Amino acid sequence: MSDNPGGPQWSGFTMDIQGFNRVENKLRALAANMPEVCQGVIYRWAQNTRVVLKETKYPPKRVGQKYRRTGRLANSWRAVRLTNGATILNQASFKGREYARFVVGDAKGVGQAWMHKGRWWKARDIIDEQLPAMRAELKAELLKEYDKG
Repeated sequence: MSDNPGGPQWSGFTMDIQGFNRVENKLRALAANMPEVCQGVIYRWAQNTRVVLKETKYPPKRVGQKYRRTGRLANSWRAVRLTNGATILNQASFKGREYARFVVGDAKGVGQAWMHKGRWWKARDIIDEQLPAMRAELKAELLKEYDKG
């Protein structure tokens, strides 16, 4: 997994998921020899996780909050296919400035602005909840391909 490809100015959210380090040790060599299998599973998982992130409810408005919520953050989640996996990202912006990281944190689960800490969920926590499903599907697909010979 990597984070913050744009350096300190990057205010979006991005997290790369790659197959080799997502399976149990005894399957890593098999995963390395079947990158197309891993890539397909991971991309489908990333698409499903994008939906989960999009559908995760915003916290209740603060008392006296005047800001009108637009849904821009929820509608900005994307899954992008990589050669060896996928990236989950959010580039929500307002007036040309990306802000997702300040609301839901970065790929390490840090970086929320003070007004969001403790109120807003962290994208990393949501993604971590989805990882067991990806690992199970990777294992099943790798073993199925291995059994084909």
